[in-house]
Amino acid sequence: MTAGQAVQAQYSPYESTGGDRSYNGYNQPQVDYQQRANQPAQTLKGGRVNQWFSQYDQIRRQAQMSPRERQQADYFLSKITAVFVPGQEKLAAKELLTRMVVSYRQAASAMKQLPMFPETAELHRGYYRYFVTAGNLFIDYVKVQDNLLAVDPQTGQPLAAQLLQRKLALEQLNQNIQSLDQQVRYQYGIPDYRY
Repeated sequence: MTAGQAVQAQYSPYESTGGDRSYNGYNQPQVDYQQRANQPAQTLKGGRVNQWFSQYDQIRRQAQMSPRERQQADYFLSKITAVFVPGQEKLAAKELLTRMVVSYRQAASAMKQLPMFPETAELHRGYYRYFVTAGNLFIDYVKVQDNLLAVDPQTGQPLAAQLLQRKLALEQLNQNIQSLDQQVRYQYGIPDYRY
């Protein structure tokens, strides 16, 4: 079994992320109606949003690449030849990307465990989508390392030809989510995320 197959066996790269279908596994928030009746609505909203961000920030911290890993990943994903040329650079790329697949898989799973609140629902879906999309991209980079001619089983198109465009789309998704994150944190007085 190749490293790419091992990674794929751990995490299906073609998990659906469209619409609300992906969120069927989310836990519904537990509501203490007695307590709710005794507290103002804004306090409840602010409290649960604060709690959501606290839990999310922990998930992010566990999944996040170090600054050095981020720099390496950007290099590997931007310089496609680093992934294909045999040698130390290829091994380092495979090791980092495989580690990130596992980390992002765990983060996506943890996101499913967070309660879905109206105040953070869009952000919740965005972060879940980011973790799944990034993990899928990393899986496909590993697949292409093992086989330059690997194809997307859904489209039959070569994976290598799609990688750069998918990386750019992931960066755009990340920017959009970060912007929304800042807005929601500001609205509820939640401190900025710190690495």
